[in-house]
Formats: sequence, C-alpha cells, structure tokens
Amino acid sequence: MDFKTATEYLLFSKDDYSKIKEGIDWMYDQYVKPTQIEATDLTDAHFIKAESGQIVSPIAAAHCLKDMMRTVLFLRGIHNAIESELSKDLNRPVEILYAGCGPYATLLTPFTTIYTTDQVQFTMLEYNPISMDAMNRLYSDWGISKYLKHTILADATLPEVEIKDTYDIIISETMQAGLKKECQVPLTRNLVRFLNPEGTFIPQNIYIDACLVGPDKNELEVPDRVSLGTIYDLDFKNVPPLNYERRIDIPAHPYEYLNSFTTIRVFEDVIIHPYMSGLTCPLIIDRFETKPKSINFKYVEGENPDFEVNYHLE
Repeated sequence: MDFKTATEYLLFSKDDYSKIKEGIDWMYDQYVKPTQIEATDLTDAHFIKAESGQIVSPIAAAHCLKDMMRTVLFLRGIHNAIESELSKDLNRPVEILYAGCGPYATLLTPFTTIYTTDQVQFTMLEYNPISMDAMNRLYSDWGISKYLKHTILADATLPEVEIKDTYDIIISETMQAGLKKECQVPLTRNLVRFLNPEGTFIPQNIYIDACLVGPDKNELEVPDRVSLGTIYDLDFKNVPPLNYERRIDIPAHPYEYLNSFTTIRVFEDVIIHPYMSGLTCPLIIDRFETKPKSINFKYVEGENPDFEVNYHLE
C-alpha cells in the first residue's frame, strides 16, 4: 500500500470497514516512523492544563487517529469542504488553518496525496512544541513541507493570538464527548474571526442533547430514552456566549438517568451520530433522586469546561 491508496480507502470506501481499518493502521505505522510518537499507554499521558481547557498530550493525540469513524468522517467532511471551495474558481489555493494539529496533522496530511500546492495551502497552529516539532519532522522527511504556508506555536483560545491571514476553512477537533474538559468552545469563538466571509469552520455544529434514559424496571413498555432537546449548539456562525444557560421543563417520567448525547455535523451532511465515535459516546449527567419540574443547564468555561446542572422542584 502507499499513502494515496490509504487515503482513498478512508475517503471513498463508504462502509467497507476492513478497508478503512487497513488504511488507518497503515497511516499510523507511517506517521510513527518520522515523529517517534506512538499511541502508547494513556496512563502515562497527561493533559496540559490551560486557561481555557485541557490540551491533550502528543500521545493522546496519536490515539485520536485510531478512533476510526472520528477520523474517517472528519476527513470526508473536510474533503467535501475543500471540493466546495475549489468549485468557486478562486484562482488561488484554498487556504486552510488547522488549530491543534498534533504530531501527525491527521486531518490534513492525507490530502497532500490528492491535491497539489496550487490547490491547497496549510497553516498549522499548535499549543504543544513537541507536537509541532513532530509535525515539522514528518513534513520534512516526506518532502511535503511545501504545503505549509505558516506554522504558529500559540494558544488558539487567546484573543491576542497573532494570525495575519484569513482562511477559507478552519479546522479544530479539540473536544471530548459532551464538550467536557477541552477547549473547543473558546477556540471556535476566538478563531471564527479569521474566516473569509463565505468560509467554513469544521466542525460546523456540535449539538449536545439532554435525554432521559433507562426505564424503570416496572415500565418496560416505554422507550429506552426520551430527548429533552438541545441544551447547547456550538454553531460556528453563532457561537453561544460565555457561560450560556438553558432551562428545560421536565415531564413526568419513569426514567432513572439524565444523560447527554453529542452529535457532530462535520460539514453539511457528514455527521457523527451518537455511539459512532469516542467523541459522541453518551455521558451520564446524573441519576435522579428526585423528580424535578425543570432543569437548568449552564455550560461553564474555564480550566475544566463542563455543564453545571441545577434542578427546580417547583
């Protein structure tokens, strides 16, 4: 296999999971050689604490590649976004900013096999110097540094971050399920100002839905879950304000748990649904001890982003 074939397996093999896995495993082996960064035991990999959320280590970033549907659907969405930009006859390369590129630049490197430097140019933005050095080694060893217009070592969540250009596509996948711990929200809010007027941020939306889950053992005829609605929509065109809140009325119910479900719209109809990836695994918010009339959800940003939940009994 070569890198172009591996890329085509991921982009064009639809639901042939054997080909997808073969492509990802091959890519991983190739990335490890120049970077010397492996997806080893995560107990030895720690998050880096930052003002706006935790940042994964290079080892944890390497693991992200192996989340099969996460990698495949992001790559397919980005491919569609690039094709959309190329259809505009810009008479210049599509300019792409990748914030949090990690050691492999997983979500852009494969496109060096199917596009020329006249079609795409990359700016890599990374917080961790180890990851940035690894990415630069990878691009240098493979002779693809010509795709790199700029590399920026900075915290992408800070308003003072220095980025001189504007971009057709901005990519950042700096998140966990439920938008917990990491800095996807402040990063999106900060970087959308560098988009060209008709440009797109990827992912375009991240929806967090609250659901009642787990029917009472004496109520087996009810569905296994009922949606209460979207409690947070990270829409790049309308990013929620700091510490956004939503209050939702709760009907009488037999359910035991309150869970969050994450859905990611990467680009247009390329969507990562709940259960498809580690990014969209349902999370238990709470186990009911009382039956509230309403629940207030507040997304609290800072060093450890998460939802603050308050119950109203009346």
